[in-house]
Amino acid sequence: MKPRKIPFYNEGVFHITSKSIENYKIFRNSSDFFRFKELLKYYNHSNVPISYSRFLEYKLKNFKVTFENEIFNSQPIVSILTYCLMDTHIHIILRQKKDKGITNFCTKVFQSFSLYFNHKYKRKGPLWSGKFNDTHIESEEQLFHDIAYIHLNPVTAYMVEDPGDWKYSSHHEYLNKKNNGICDIIEIPDYKSFVLERIEYFRERARLKNLE
Repeated sequence: MKPRKIPFYNEGVFHITSKSIENYKIFRNSSDFFRFKELLKYYNHSNVPISYSRFLEYKLKNFKVTFENEIFNSQPIVSILTYCLMDTHIHIILRQKKDKGITNFCTKVFQSFSLYFNHKYKRKGPLWSGKFNDTHIESEEQLFHDIAYIHLNPVTAYMVEDPGDWKYSSHHEYLNKKNNGICDIIEIPDYKSFVLERIEYFRERARLKNLE
């Protein structure tokens, strides 16, 4: 496997993408989206002794989970800046906080969701199309651009007309900064207008890409 162009480094910001194998629909209902979001929260800690499924099993059976506070009070290994969950793929922007944080975080989240999905839908085999991809974000301008691009993904795909109509992205967290979400919000001046003004640009870019 070729080494990535820019190795992950602490405080480095990276746009992570991962697609399902053969455009398989991996989010089929709200509970699937919710599960993935819970995995984003659970595995973003430096001290996670058991899998999320085992942790959930203990909680559902009312077992006392003695290490719960220890997990959720530990330091995050990444900072989640933005995310969007689509039917067949995901986008996340991460800032690494701990050594190997992005690699460990993504590996655990994607593997855990694969196990959950295959068990739930009585399926076997890989769910993701190979390793996740990453792009190094080098400037504030690029970061703002990628945030808008990610939040407009469902609009660009004509799944909704307004990014606020898509429940499964961090757009709502950016609109309501008091919301108790999972992202560390990036301050973008006049954020709502900044995003909406770029709808036609991203739709046209997608159209031209499809013509290639």
